[in-house]
Amino acid sequence: MNVKHKFLCITLASALMAAGCSDDSPNSPANCHGKCTDQQVCVEGKCQNKPTPDNCEKCGGTTCLDLSSDAHHCGKCNNSCDETSECVAGRCTPKTTPEDCIRPQIACNGKCTDTSSDNENCGECGHACLIGTHCVNSHCEPILPT
Repeated sequence: MNVKHKFLCITLASALMAAGCSDDSPNSPANCHGKCTDQQVCVEGKCQNKPTPDNCEKCGGTTCLDLSSDAHHCGKCNNSCDETSECVAGRCTPKTTPEDCIRPQIACNGKCTDTSSDNENCGECGHACLIGTHCVNSHCEPILPT
């Protein structure tokens, strides 16, 4: 692979699959199985909201990081949460376990959620409904005009 082609593969993450490029990194869009919305990015195999200018930090690199939800830079650069915690609103907080949730809710990304009606976890954890749809009985259905 020549340098120009490699540059295109790296810079055009949304076109990785179409360009025939492979990316095995945990932040590859392919590792989120196409479940992220346009307002989200894939981080370590999970969809997270894209950082906005008011919550963006570079932490010595070139990638914009959201310190309110990044488990490796929680609240400030290089502040990592341990494996039993997650970053919520810039603080390492204990992860929600399945035992913490009351049926029909289940633990998804550290929160109890009802996958039969949650637009970000429709039918299963991490399955976000696309714009113009909402979660009804665990399926993303078109939003009908009223």
